[in-house]
Amino acid sequence: MVRPDLWKIVNTIKSDPAITSCREAQLPLACAEVQLMQAGHDAWLRSFAHAERRLPDVQDNLRRSAESALQCKQAAAAPQLTTPQPVTLRADSLFHFDGGNDAAMLPAGRRALDAVALRLQTVTALREIRITGYTDRLGENAHNQSLSLQRAQTVARYLRARGVTSPIAVRGLASTNPVAECRQTRRDELVQCLAPNRRVEIELVVAAS
Repeated sequence: MVRPDLWKIVNTIKSDPAITSCREAQLPLACAEVQLMQAGHDAWLRSFAHAERRLPDVQDNLRRSAESALQCKQAAAAPQLTTPQPVTLRADSLFHFDGGNDAAMLPAGRRALDAVALRLQTVTALREIRITGYTDRLGENAHNQSLSLQRAQTVARYLRARGVTSPIAVRGLASTNPVAECRQTRRDELVQCLAPNRRVEIELVVAAS
């Protein structure tokens, strides 16, 4: 064996758990091991000059392997930016039936929006809030369009009043994008079945890292 100090470095790097999942560090480490074994063979043949000429490459590969292992560990430890999940609120819990203005807001709806406002304070790098109102398919299209937009605007105003300062974009999409398909013939049953479609969705857009 030549250069026990270099073999010690090899074994130290190999004992690092990051190596098992860091291909960038594995390749130069393997090359360093082979080169050290070749240098040992050269020394065994008394070809010390050949053995010495291999050592700079060994040291360079060990340096590259150690640096790559460190980069892999840093990348694994870095916090990953995740996109917050959209918030969906039932319109029936926010407003009186077929209502969408401030006067039509229910106490339960105000409490739900208070919780949303608190949550928004914990979202880092929040770039924009997108609020979309929806209705069910019952009623005239023009009325549903106006109602869905009104609901989104009311929610936006409420969040503003609770200290939310991020840019807010609002829109009303009436009965588009339904989440429930219903075929009931009795109106009361149909209205109940379509309840999930009457909603306000709040999407949180964060800045890219």
